[in-house]
Amino acid sequence: MDQTIYRDYVKDASIVIKQYPISLLLIKKYQYRTDKAVWFIKSSNKNYCLKRYRLNKEQWQIMISAYNYLSREVNNVAPLIETINNELWITYNDSYYILTNWVKGRNPDYNNIEDLIKLTKGIAQLHQAAKNFEVPNIPEINKHLGNWPLISRRKQGLLLEYKYEAEADINDIINKYYLKHYQIFFELYEEVVEVFESKLYKDWVNKIKKTPCLCVNGFSPGNFTLGEKNTFWLLHLDNIFLDLPARDLRKLIFKTMYLKKTWCKETFSTIMKNYLGVFPLSKDELKVLLAELKAPHLFFNVTTNYYFKQKPHWTKEQFKKILVEAIKFEQNKLEMLIHFWQLI
Repeated sequence: MDQTIYRDYVKDASIVIKQYPISLLLIKKYQYRTDKAVWFIKSSNKNYCLKRYRLNKEQWQIMISAYNYLSREVNNVAPLIETINNELWITYNDSYYILTNWVKGRNPDYNNIEDLIKLTKGIAQLHQAAKNFEVPNIPEINKHLGNWPLISRRKQGLLLEYKYEAEADINDIINKYYLKHYQIFFELYEEVVEVFESKLYKDWVNKIKKTPCLCVNGFSPGNFTLGEKNTFWLLHLDNIFLDLPARDLRKLIFKTMYLKKTWCKETFSTIMKNYLGVFPLSKDELKVLLAELKAPHLFFNVTTNYYFKQKPHWTKEQFKKILVEAIKFEQNKLEMLIHFWQLI
């Protein structure tokens, strides 16, 4: 006998949508995860998008204030639709719900240069629009602003700890490879932190405190929709907070190059020129960005997964293959960044 348990993926949405002034025809699950969910809502005259987020109170206050602001300031964030009680969101079953119009489009292809230009310009426009954002008095919104020196020092320190652990068992295949390449990345963090501990970084942080920048901080293709012409939509803001625009720019560049499996000069130049054409950065700010790009994020993440045993199902050979690819990727990046100033 089939013991499969049927799960009603539209039950909560059916209850919540009754709080909105629409004539409901259909509810269809579009995305369903523990932390967030999306439903397609069809009415008699329009299609809507119902979104659910499971966030703590502070995270929600940050997201909804940023969402409400950006939806009024730019054309990249779909405006919130009010409930029958003129509220911008609904709280139900320990989750928050918002309703917007359904935006037509598709997820970006990071290997398509036209898609990449739309995405880059869209992010730059969001950064530009955030300059007049009235920052809510919520400590968590500033959790990354000004912390790059400390975070980078901690990562450098962890690389040293991994070295000691590797030296305790030099017959381990991963330890051998780690010890062979450790020094270059440890020294690279020293070079990066020198910039982060300098006046260049501190001045930029102080500037953002006066003229905010809201960072998306997530570049999964599913976070965006691209439509016809230059239409760009940011779908989720649940990871948004204040930080240097260099955070988003670095993550966008890294995501693109990682999917390409190589650091392409032409693609890098396209991203930088299109971003700077909308949201210019000073030479000092670009020096901070360059340091952030140099930081060995991938090498650190892969080795941390190994030494903290965060991927217990991976075999030694799998780890070795991933680590080899990560080091090659980091080396390829550094070779390209030699030409940073010529490419922007």
